[in-house]
Amino acid sequence: MRFHNSLLWTILLVSPAAVTAQTQDDLFDDRVVHEVRMTMDPTKWQTLLNNILDSTDYPVDTFVWKGPRNLSATLNDITIHSRGYGSRDARKPGLHVGFDGQVTGQNLLGESSLELKSNTDGDGQFFSN
Repeated sequence: MRFHNSLLWTILLVSPAAVTAQTQDDLFDDRVVHEVRMTMDPTKWQTLLNNILDSTDYPVDTFVWKGPRNLSATLNDITIHSRGYGSRDARKPGLHVGFDGQVTGQNLLGESSLELKSNTDGDGQFFSN
């Protein structure tokens, strides 16, 4: 038993990445490109695009975030709706992602929602920061 405990501690000390926790700093780390993938009913997505000026919530089956150091998180049963004021554009929609829209208290690293901005100016012009 003593050998097994020593071996376990050795593995944990040698590979600290295996025990690194995800934090809000990881979620908002601007030094890396983050990947976000969402899975939803295609007809619901098309309805959101067709009604881009509405703020109706639409269900998303799966939300997957991949960030720095191969960190990732997956949430199910979230909601999205179109976001922005004069910048809503169906060609490149900005989205409000609500993690607790269907599951009360659900969050992603302490955040109950995220804004995915499209970087449009409302006149069909796209820009970058």
